[in-house]
Amino acid sequence: MPIAAGNPKILGQAKGTSTLTSIYTPGASIRAMVQEIFVANIVGGAADFQICIDERGSTYNDSNAIAWNVSCGDGIVVQYTFREGLWLSGSDSIGVFSQVTNDHTFTVFGKEIR
Repeated sequence: MPIAAGNPKILGQAKGTSTLTSIYTPGASIRAMVQEIFVANIVGGAADFQICIDERGSTYNDSNAIAWNVSCGDGIVVQYTFREGLWLSGSDSIGVFSQVTNDHTFTVFGKEIR
């Protein structure tokens, strides 16, 4: 894999909904190196979240999950770090879910190569 130059940036950020929804897709001529995903519980009380990576699509389920029904308490931030980078291209996508709509904020950091 090529080295992605430059500083990491926010590739995608959204509040979770009660349906698995795409938060980031690189686009037709872009390769992306995802370095970190943060999940923050921003509302009182614990609620589960999910994160899925789908190669060449947006069909999110437990077969392509990197986090599935993970409980996250009030004020807690969960960090996923990909030391070698999680490489995405074209129609690859990251989908997120919150057991309770708007209970979590998801932030994807990384670099894009155009």
